[in-house]
Amino acid sequence: MKNATKFIWLVMLFASSIMFAFGQTGANKMTKEQKIAYDNSVVVKQQAPVENFAAPTGNRGSKALLLDEDFGSGIPGSWSQIQYSGLGFWNSVPAIPGFGYAPPSTDGYYAVANSDYYNTYVFDVGLFTPSLNMTGGVAVEISYDRNLQDFAGDGFGAFRVYSGGTSPANLEVTLWSQGTDDPSGGVHASYVLNATGFADPGNVYLEFYYSTEGGTYAWGFALDNVYVNMPEAPGDVYGYVFNGGGLTIAGATVGIEALSMYTTTGPGGYYELLGVEAGNQDVTAAKAGYNTITQTVFVPSGGSVQLDFILTAPTMIISPTSHTYTLNPEEYFTASTGVLNTGDGPLTWNANIVYPITDAAGNSMSRIVSVNEPGDAPAGVESNVRFPSDSYVEGQGGTSNNTDAFEPCPAGSMLANEPTPVTGSWSGRTSDENAGYKVFTSFSGMTGNIGSVIWWGFSLQCCWSGCFEDPKQFLIEFWEAGTNPGALVASYTVDAYLLSTGEFASGYEVFQWSANFPGVALTDGWISIQETDATGTPTCWFLWYNSVTGTGTAKQWDGATYTTQADPQAICLGAGGGSGNWLTLDYYNGIVPPGGGLDNVPTNFNAAGTQAGEVYTADIVFTSTDPNVGTITIPCTMIIAGDPLVPPTDLVVELVDDVNGIVELSWTWTTDAFQFFIIKRDGAPIGTSTTTGYIDTLPGYGTYCYTVQSYYDEGTSAPSNEE
Repeated sequence: MKNATKFIWLVMLFASSIMFAFGQTGANKMTKEQKIAYDNSVVVKQQAPVENFAAPTGNRGSKALLLDEDFGSGIPGSWSQIQYSGLGFWNSVPAIPGFGYAPPSTDGYYAVANSDYYNTYVFDVGLFTPSLNMTGGVAVEISYDRNLQDFAGDGFGAFRVYSGGTSPANLEVTLWSQGTDDPSGGVHASYVLNATGFADPGNVYLEFYYSTEGGTYAWGFALDNVYVNMPEAPGDVYGYVFNGGGLTIAGATVGIEALSMYTTTGPGGYYELLGVEAGNQDVTAAKAGYNTITQTVFVPSGGSVQLDFILTAPTMIISPTSHTYTLNPEEYFTASTGVLNTGDGPLTWNANIVYPITDAAGNSMSRIVSVNEPGDAPAGVESNVRFPSDSYVEGQGGTSNNTDAFEPCPAGSMLANEPTPVTGSWSGRTSDENAGYKVFTSFSGMTGNIGSVIWWGFSLQCCWSGCFEDPKQFLIEFWEAGTNPGALVASYTVDAYLLSTGEFASGYEVFQWSANFPGVALTDGWISIQETDATGTPTCWFLWYNSVTGTGTAKQWDGATYTTQADPQAICLGAGGGSGNWLTLDYYNGIVPPGGGLDNVPTNFNAAGTQAGEVYTADIVFTSTDPNVGTITIPCTMIIAGDPLVPPTDLVVELVDDVNGIVELSWTWTTDAFQFFIIKRDGAPIGTSTTTGYIDTLPGYGTYCYTVQSYYDEGTSAPSNEE
């Protein structure tokens, strides 16, 4: 349709176009190149526009959009022209050719007063927009693209605003006038106009004026992308924030994320958001320990609206506070862990299994102090300037007291950046809160939850001598991938006990630390390990050891700047969190309703592959989100004693009737001291049997998984193989 309209214009003007073309002669017709040369050498220099344009402010959305014209179908019929004198008039491209200078950002369709094409006409003509209603317009946004070119000083353009009509008596303001060339690429002009003082703000016209100043050849004025938007007057939002008991809450954050507007409630719980964009807005109230709530409110233009919030607060109570059970070898036992919410808001919880890292004597090498709220990434820039001398120690050579040097990363590690041999080129980078440094190392391609970390480093006093702290408290954090660390994903504070490696780099002993924590699901990203100031001696710093054979990139941050290190850091990342080995949950997250809501989480102890006399320990770590009302650790102990509870083996499942969904199960059993078998489909019991067979009818089409367990006087065996 756009092309067809342009074709009609071309046909209508074809005859006059030929006439004007025949009227041009070589004496007064210049090429674009000739004009530029003439302007630069004889008459007038190209120069920037004389006005200083203010960028539009406010919303450029459809709200209160008065005009948006790109002349894609020519000059609209609602626009008008006034020929003050002469025969020149406004036309459109491509209905007629341009004069060689187009407006910026044009798509090839634009309005033009072309004295180059109609070179026998005197131009003294104004192009007017239709009437625009700017009533109440305090900050009307106007913009357009233009290109004005004169010839030998002849040629003049202006942009004028009228109200109540288009006669000279109705002129309100001239926003631009110019008798010299625009830059060859044209100008994007923009204004903010206050129309409240106009004689008739409900009837406003914009004029684009062009004159050849009495001559008949002065190039022209090209115009495109005329845009007029009148943002509605803003309004105000105010109100109170209460808790579920009706008491006001001080220090709550209330804001509109889309507008980046935020405030905080005062001592009486009162807030105000002033100058809010009119229309529907999503307003959010939040405070630590309370459920965040978002409400939609209509903000009246030039008015105000009250919006109150009631913030609810959940609680998290875990029962029992510990699990200790004695199981036979090969036994499978399911207990229940209750998550109780007695608060007045919903509780969102997550759980992870944390298996301890122990030394040769079975002593735990670390403990979780806290699970921290994720926050923002460090704001920093790259620098090639080396940090001061307290940020690192490095050297060549050392003393190895072990035949195999450092112990390698455990088998199955997802990241294995082995520490640099002390006989090689080693370094340590300060990563200590008190010293003001934090070190990051990147990783990629993790295939499961990250739940354990081993790292190496020095414990030194500046600048430099050995110091001893045991345990050290570390902040272990995981960050999203990027050139620099992105958003913080997970944060743990741990106490970690050092392990002597017997390796000395130029006299400095290299220690090993390790920690387990709830699993982090992050395929690519960064990990930072930084000693904190909470415990120990503030001047005894941690310096993270390097890995010349490792993968990834290491960066050191000083609070403002990142520097990339020569090598990645020495670290092993292992799987953990979520479902583990002998201790599992049926599910690891949930939402508990308020007012006494209870979630009983099946907690499974699996003694498959164990032997009498063994003791297994682990922790279930419960955390809460939106809001964080605490972290609760439930110690779990499984003691192995007695004779094995032999499970069924060689389970075979066969679909014998695919029309009616009949399934036959059979298995092997070699012990006779049992009561019955428990058959489970997709983990849920569906029946029992005292023989080594069972027939099941499927509930519908789909894929199903079967297991069989033997039930003894002492308990239930571990499941058979899955089929």
